[in-house]
Amino acid sequence: MQLGIPFERFEQTATGVRAHLANGTSLTADALIGADGLRSRVRRQLVPPAKPRYAGYTCWRAVVDAAQLKLPIGESSEVWGTGGRRFGYVPVGEGRVYWFACLNCGQVNSPHFSRYQLADLRREFAGFAAPVPELLALTSDESVLWNDILDLKPLTQLAFERVLLLGDAGHATTPNMGQGAGMAIEDALVLTECVAAETTIPAAFQRFEQRRLPRTTRIVNTSWQLGRLAQLEKPWQIKLRNMGMRLVPDAISMKQMAWLYEPA
Repeated sequence: MQLGIPFERFEQTATGVRAHLANGTSLTADALIGADGLRSRVRRQLVPPAKPRYAGYTCWRAVVDAAQLKLPIGESSEVWGTGGRRFGYVPVGEGRVYWFACLNCGQVNSPHFSRYQLADLRREFAGFAAPVPELLALTSDESVLWNDILDLKPLTQLAFERVLLLGDAGHATTPNMGQGAGMAIEDALVLTECVAAETTIPAAFQRFEQRRLPRTTRIVNTSWQLGRLAQLEKPWQIKLRNMGMRLVPDAISMKQMAWLYEPA
């Protein structure tokens, strides 16, 4: 085992895989699992055109001590505002609250937004209802993370004989459904079951792909569409969106998402 050394490329044969590392060494194994994230080097070799896709909005995040606000644990909220603005928060225990704030942006790594401080976010979200301004007031500049929102356009293949793409390397998603880490955990469980059920690694990886690809594709696509809906800017589009959401009964909304909680 070698840790902390970047992977560079691999060679695959009928009986194994050789992985070449940045320090000039190589490792040989029966299989290679590419679980190396959104910018996967394993995926880059397998599917060169598959690159991170910008969602059109950028995001600030922080975890803040908000015990004084006494927000109910387990009751998260997300507010879709006007002008492509969105704010959400989740109480995570012991008085701490995770929050995120999204703004539309036409370019990746915007110089304008790279200079944003909390004062700018407080101005952008000043008109939002409590506890949004209060959460921002309790946050310090050094605790805030800023990232553009990216995902991976769904692939048509995850298994490549003895090489398998897993987690964000195979199906990175926008965070709108909160399923990124959950899908990776599901991947691990399903892969364990597939390896136990098959006699060869290529067959196990192929079974994994058949089980996982429809579900991960649906999650990536649904999350992308939810993000676009949440980040609308034009007043007439926002009016139609809000009207439509008010007309849909809660029971139907829950039923539409029931598939998310079915066995992977």
